[in-house]
Amino acid sequence: MLEKHLDTCGNSSNKVLQYGYLNSYHHTGLKNLLDAAILDHEELEDSLKAKEKYTKIDEIPFDFIRKRMSVIVEDTTGLNTLICKGAVEGQPTAA
Repeated sequence: MLEKHLDTCGNSSNKVLQYGYLNSYHHTGLKNLLDAAILDHEELEDSLKAKEKYTKIDEIPFDFIRKRMSVIVEDTTGLNTLICKGAVEGQPTAA
């Protein structure tokens, strides 16, 4: 069970949970334990309407260099949002 959803400053954030839900819902790769814990928040389907209001535009699968996976979703207004889930410290540094 997912107990905390924190932003990058360590503060509790419902927006983080909502973005996590959209990411887990729309990605087609293997679902892991984090995805299962996020998707257990079925109440978000009622409020977000992930299937009705968001269309997956593209997906970048998990890889061990980036240490994250990403989806791009489009909402009913045409707004595209890139949602990444994974290790913040996985970002490669410029040489």
